[in-house]
Amino acid sequence: MLKKQQILLGIVILFLACNVGLNRSITIEPEEVVRKGPKAINGNIVIGERARVSGICTSVNGSVHIKTGAAIRGAVSVNGSILLVDSVQVYGNISSVNGGLITGIGTYIQKKVRVVNGSAELRGTCIDRNIEISNGHLTISDSSLIKGSIFIRKAQHPLTITIEKGSLIKGNVHAKTGEAPVRLIIRDNSRVMGKTTHVTMVQE
Repeated sequence: MLKKQQILLGIVILFLACNVGLNRSITIEPEEVVRKGPKAINGNIVIGERARVSGICTSVNGSVHIKTGAAIRGAVSVNGSILLVDSVQVYGNISSVNGGLITGIGTYIQKKVRVVNGSAELRGTCIDRNIEISNGHLTISDSSLIKGSIFIRKAQHPLTITIEKGSLIKGNVHAKTGEAPVRLIIRDNSRVMGKTTHVTMVQE
């Protein structure tokens, strides 16, 4: 019995040392500096304003909420949404599976954005690489700049990609043949500089 208790105590200490929350949420306080990325199972992750997290924020069965001015290495959410409030800096990838993504004005993402089975709303956001979206709508607005391309993967139902309010896509917008139809709406002096393939484009 004592040995089992020691093992359980060791597991708890290991979880705490690795900044892992099991059946609980994790909050990083405003302006706090954290080396390891928090991991939550059946719980949410909240990164406070202007906090700095060197690792990747990972949540399973919970959401990830990054507040204004915070900087993180990246974020992964499975069965939960990701919210990046204004002026968030992400020096890696963003991945949401079975959940949505919302970004605020002044957000910067250095690498790829991937959203599966959820919609994404990007406002005033700069992304250095590609966006991949599956089974969800995508709205890019408020003078966002996407330096890579947009790829629509495995669309199982009709999707709408909306680019508006002066946003610019430097790469392509690409969907695959044989999948559900994709409508691309471009308005408010927004532009796609690359090619558009297998989408129905509506210029407003």
